[in-house]
Amino acid sequence: MHSVYLIILLSVFTHLTVNGQEVSIKDTSYTVHSTYQKLIKNHPEIQMAVADTFGINTVGNQVYQSYGNRSLHYDWFSPEDEQQAKPLVILVHGGGWRSGDKSMLAPLASQLAHSGYLAACIEYRLSTEAIYPAAVNDIEAAIAYFYQEAAALGVDTNRVVLLGCSAGATLASLVATTAMPNTIAALINIDGVVDFTDPNESGKDNNPEKPSAAAQFFGCTYTQCPSLWKEGSAINYLHPQMPKCLFLNSSVPRFHAGREPFLQYLNQHQIVNQVHTIHDSPHSFWLFQPWFDGSVDVMINFLDSVL
Repeated sequence: MHSVYLIILLSVFTHLTVNGQEVSIKDTSYTVHSTYQKLIKNHPEIQMAVADTFGINTVGNQVYQSYGNRSLHYDWFSPEDEQQAKPLVILVHGGGWRSGDKSMLAPLASQLAHSGYLAACIEYRLSTEAIYPAAVNDIEAAIAYFYQEAAALGVDTNRVVLLGCSAGATLASLVATTAMPNTIAALINIDGVVDFTDPNESGKDNNPEKPSAAAQFFGCTYTQCPSLWKEGSAINYLHPQMPKCLFLNSSVPRFHAGREPFLQYLNQHQIVNQVHTIHDSPHSFWLFQPWFDGSVDVMINFLDSVL
């Protein structure tokens, strides 16, 4: 009986106190399997994308940063031909800033490696463990690590790309826009909002008992701390030396928040950009066929053309 109660408690609370110490609990609400079960109701044709690791090199759970006893890891995918420095794509997973994990992007990373790119799927601290700006700091630490280890890993530091999906795309966009010029060569935003103050995000906190994912990420609602929500929005950091950008979106409008003014700025300053919205596609389309292959083609064609 006690074990049943414990399971219920673990599913409700994000932290428990054990022997006087607060312990973070992993939120497993966003997984490939759970998303599949949700989407198949309206898309019975879908299939989970799988990682194709035949003919490429893979190394899992390498440490890129440590905070005391807490280490952050990445999974590495590379072509078998490692004779010369290659462009690196750093992949940042989604999950509402509180769930998901790096393994979800293994299928994308494997296809990047098959196309001649180095790919690193990174872990970052979720809001159940540490709120903003922890996740941003982690991605910045990952970039610094890959620059530091560039020679050993075969990374061409003139061709470092940030790719994020959903919440990960929001983070990647913020880091790409605030990074030192020429640090990031290109940004791929896959269905991630770039303006937290857009009503699609800022207008969700009507029930104090159910804070939005963004409110949990910042530790406060938009009404409580609007300046923090603005600070975390990539739209507020656009500049003429921005990296080249690809927006790859589902047909769900709320995940386009901030996209149009972002693109308008890029066009006004003649910064290379592309935008692709996939007709009749759900959020999380990048995890499933029949959208996966087409999405990979768009990404590879973009990268081949700008790097």
